[in-house]
Amino acid sequence: MSNRTLIAGNSLVSFAPGLEARDQEDIANSIALAELCADKRFNRFRQIKDWYEAFLDKLIDVGWEMDHELLDAEIPEKKVFFDLEEAVLHHLQGIKQASLRKVLKESIEALRLDSVAQNIFETRNREGTFAYYQFVPCETRHELGSYIYLTAMQVTTRLDVENILFEGRTIRKTDALDVGIGWSAFYLDRKDYDRFRDDVLSQLEDLRADFFRLLRH
Repeated sequence: MSNRTLIAGNSLVSFAPGLEARDQEDIANSIALAELCADKRFNRFRQIKDWYEAFLDKLIDVGWEMDHELLDAEIPEKKVFFDLEEAVLHHLQGIKQASLRKVLKESIEALRLDSVAQNIFETRNREGTFAYYQFVPCETRHELGSYIYLTAMQVTTRLDVENILFEGRTIRKTDALDVGIGWSAFYLDRKDYDRFRDDVLSQLEDLRADFFRLLRH
């Protein structure tokens, strides 16, 4: 069982060693609340740009601060892939920290080995041949506090496969994936989040039981 990877709503969240349980909970709850608030305002599949901006705005509202240096990261341009894992790993080039690359790769492998969680993740993020995924590796940084790197992927496949993420091998060369990518990074000092914690928790009281799912393998 992996105790460092979970599905939080529509996001695959993974924690590097060293993040305390309280910080992991704060991260997962922040992401969950941001998703729910964005869902109330916009359709994630048809208004993705507006949804993503609303999601980021809510993270900032509850104390997260954007890492503006990341916006200068250079990622080689590539828009067509033959499986989604290839696309995820390609855009890892935007992450300079080996620890974040490692934990994200491990979370994808954990999802691959957990068929039930994989089905939940795919179902929540698919609408026909269109999908929207978020991958969020997290770590602790003593000078910044908790740190998250968010990869947002808008995916269209030209073939209606059952599972875009892990059945890419069934896609013919003429049925590639078109991938749109966005990335952001945020940090949060626990003491800065303390004043928001109770409010975040109160807004999450009515979450369905399976909104968070710890991955097993």
